[in-house]
Amino acid sequence: MVINDHVLRTHFTLPNPNISHHDIGFVPFNFVNRGKDTLLVTFGDSWTYGDDLTLDNNQEFRLENVYGNQLSKSIGADFLNLAVPGSGNQWMPVLFEEFTQLELKYKQIIAVITFTEIGRDFNGWFDQEVDYSTWLKNNIHSSQDYTRFLQWQNNQIAAKIIELADCLPNLKLLVSTNFVDPIGLEPFGSRQLDKTWLQVYRGNMDNICYFVSPYIIEKYESVLDLEWSLNRTTWLKWAEECLTRANQRLAIIKDPQYFRGLCHPLVEGHRAWSYYIEGQL
Repeated sequence: MVINDHVLRTHFTLPNPNISHHDIGFVPFNFVNRGKDTLLVTFGDSWTYGDDLTLDNNQEFRLENVYGNQLSKSIGADFLNLAVPGSGNQWMPVLFEEFTQLELKYKQIIAVITFTEIGRDFNGWFDQEVDYSTWLKNNIHSSQDYTRFLQWQNNQIAAKIIELADCLPNLKLLVSTNFVDPIGLEPFGSRQLDKTWLQVYRGNMDNICYFVSPYIIEKYESVLDLEWSLNRTTWLKWAEECLTRANQRLAIIKDPQYFRGLCHPLVEGHRAWSYYIEGQL
């Protein structure tokens, strides 16, 4: 199969109001054909997509400077960007599975998945069949157990992707996170990068943070409805700790010297991530 605009429009799950908290209204995927026998495919959210790289919505500038295109040029590869602004971690295995269904004639495929803050897709379209109630009932005994709940969610995502990746012998997979710290990615083993995008761009962080968006706390409050036996005070203690960490992390990714718009890295941030990943290949 040859990747073209028709494939990008019809083969992959596109943003729509049923599955995303904001409908972007266009096909976000891009393919750059250089006639190479290696393909670089990147999965992620707005950071991987390249949001706010330009102030005037210049799509040519965005595509030219997004980290995946910089990296693909440097290693001599075709480039496919399967990133969706506003997407969550549970969307990524869906796109990854759809990608693995393509019969592509590349000698080598390099896939980089940059996960984002956990919880964006929680209790929504992507996890309707997940039995959260049983896990919560059996495992929540203190406020810190909710952090293990986050880990368990990403563990499920990792297991799906690993199963798919192991079926492609010519695939090299690398995973990390963008502006949040990794949790639940341990099943990836050596496929998980040592640093996050934010660490590469701005250095090590002083606090641990798994999500920053306030609406995610509102989503996680629904656990009290999913399992009636949970103690609300215990959940509130955890939520307050998360909000404190979120505000500390937001103070970093709102620095206009390094970020633009809704906390997105500048060209230098994409260049730094590209250099780092190339060094891990």
